[in-house]
Parts: sequence; C-alpha cells; structure tokens
Amino acid sequence: MMKRLVFYPRIKLPQVQFILHVLVMLLLFSCKNTACFSQDTTIVSALSSLDTLTIIDSASLAPTIPAYGSIEDWVAIHHGIDLNVQRYKSYIYSGLAFRLLYPQNYQNDNIVAAEPHAGATKGYPLVIFLHGMGEKGKVTENEACLRYVGKAFLDAEEKKQFNSYALIPQSESGFWTYDNLSKIITLTKYMIEKNHVDPMRISVMGISSGADGAWRLSALQPSLFCLLIDLSAADLSYLNDIPKMKYLPVWIVQGAYDRKPSPALSQKIVNSINSSGGTVRYTLLKNTGHNTLVPMLGNPALFDYLSSVNKLNPVRHGNYLKIDSVYDDYRWYLNGKIIKDENKYSIAVSRPGSYAVQVKDHGIWSGLSPVPIDVRK
Repeated sequence: MMKRLVFYPRIKLPQVQFILHVLVMLLLFSCKNTACFSQDTTIVSALSSLDTLTIIDSASLAPTIPAYGSIEDWVAIHHGIDLNVQRYKSYIYSGLAFRLLYPQNYQNDNIVAAEPHAGATKGYPLVIFLHGMGEKGKVTENEACLRYVGKAFLDAEEKKQFNSYALIPQSESGFWTYDNLSKIITLTKYMIEKNHVDPMRISVMGISSGADGAWRLSALQPSLFCLLIDLSAADLSYLNDIPKMKYLPVWIVQGAYDRKPSPALSQKIVNSINSSGGTVRYTLLKNTGHNTLVPMLGNPALFDYLSSVNKLNPVRHGNYLKIDSVYDDYRWYLNGKIIKDENKYSIAVSRPGSYAVQVKDHGIWSGLSPVPIDVRK
C-alpha cells in the first residue's frame, strides 16, 4: 500500500524570530492605553481616583465607543442632578458604561497589586448597585443611574456611614442581561486584582428590575459576594437558585402596597431561604408601594449593614455556625483561642462564647472575623 507523501515548507530560524517579533509588537500595540485583562498583576490599573470627568452637551459629541475588551475613560451628559458628579468617574467596558465612586480616603492610586487575595484587611469594600427601569439611559446618559443613589451615597459618606467603592452600571434597556452581568463580574474581579477591592466585602443591591439583575448576578457567582440586597423584586424562579446561594446573606425589602411583587411572594422566597439553611433578613415597609429604595436610603441601618457585612462573619443556623465552603482551609476560635481539630466551613456550637474564624484562600490566611458571633446558649 503506497503511503501519501506530504511536503511541509522549511522555515528558517530568522523567519521564526521575525514572525514572533511582529506578533509581540501587535500585542503591545493592542494594549496601549487600555486595561488589557491579563493575569499579570504588574499592569497598572486603568481606574484611578485622579481621573477627570468629561461632560458633553449632547450624544453627538461623544467619541466612538472604544474597542471591546478594555476599560476606558468615558463621557457623560449632565442632567442637573443635585450632587457632585465629579466624584463619580465615568468609564466604559465592552459597551457597558458605568460610574465609579472611590472611597473617601482612597490614597493609593496606580496600585500594583502584589497580593490580589491578601485577605480582609488589605482593601476597600465595594457596593454594586443596579438601577431599575425608570433610570435606563444610553451610554452617554449614564447620569441616569445616579438618580437615587448618587447623592445618598455621598451624604452617607459625609456622615461617616459609608467609605466604600460604589460601582453603578448604566443599562440602556432597564433590564440586566446575562451579557451585562458577565461584564460586571469581570469588572469586579479586575478591581480585586488592580484596585485593592477587598474580596471579603463585595455587596450587590438593586431596585425592581435592578434587584432582579442583582439576584441573578449573585446566582451566577454567589461566592463572589458577601451580601445581596433585593428591593422590590421577587420571582418564583428564584427558588431554583436558593440552594446554591445558602451561604450568601440576603436582605429582602418589600413594600406593603406593592403587587409586583406581592408581599406573599416575597414571604415565600424568605421562607424558602430559611428552610434551606440560608441567612435572610426581611423588611416589610408599611405605607410603601414599589419604590422601596427611597425610604431605605434614608434608613441608617442600610449603611450600617453595608459597612459591617463581611464574608468572614459567621452566621448561625440552629446549632451550627458556618461561612462559605469555597476556601482551602479554616481555623475556628472561641473567646480568642483556637478550637482544636475544627477546620471545616461549619462547626457545631459546643458551649457559649464568642466565635470567630479565619480562612485560607490561595495560600494566604485571612484575618479573624471582624464581627464574631456571640452564642449565649
């Protein structure tokens, strides 16, 4: 049987070197002035509190939307909202415009993140807020997303109740697609790596269609977040997500006069979280319809909770204490002393006292729980 002969062209070493040189130059050119999403933690972040906000008068003056895959400075049309809009920098990533508030005491610009998973004391908290249908807007109209929360976050900051990043994306349709949510996850992970976001203190909240988006965002990667605040959204499909979200604390806020969702439906979601062993807080606002956001933003308890929540804070369910099960190793403490042979994500309560935990993540031990749990009986 005759074999088929295949002839391959001979490529000399200088030709190979030339081709490799061209490829490297093309890669460097494509990354110039952009935040290329690489695992190389020596790349300086594209996000800086020193960035300026460019205000334009009309969408016709906006530059071309940058190529997908990088974070770029972006523009905004000012609609006269009563707040210091310069505090909210404008960016765009792969067609998704977003505003970013830096922590008030943020000093460390141009960070090279040597330890992207360095634990609970190494960075700043991040709150992601997803707006509702009434605040939809084009990429240049990204001040719409600040309508309710923009001034509220700054006011809470002035009162020393809020010292956090606030990432507020702008949806053009008012709905939050899987594509939108995937980009938000990418941005969040980027900020953990490049901008010292504390991976133990990332909260997500939303109102109405934004709360639905916040729920689905949490369901995509529940271990990325320390808290989900759901304002005026509930759906029977959420019941399917609850088993994989049982380590994520959830705060559901419902208006007593709301019908979409109804108090009965929200209560059903709450009951399901409780029965699954999850942690849920339920607030029914009397004399309130669908817009539960405005009264909640005026409630100091909201900002107290956002400031204190941490993935390292254990929660109790029956006779057990637990935190997320995704970490490499665990150390539990009772009244400041390590509990021998307790190295799982959950422990049985043996005696009264103050319980705290450490976790090992990517080879690095965290600090102790900022808010230990006191067990009296």
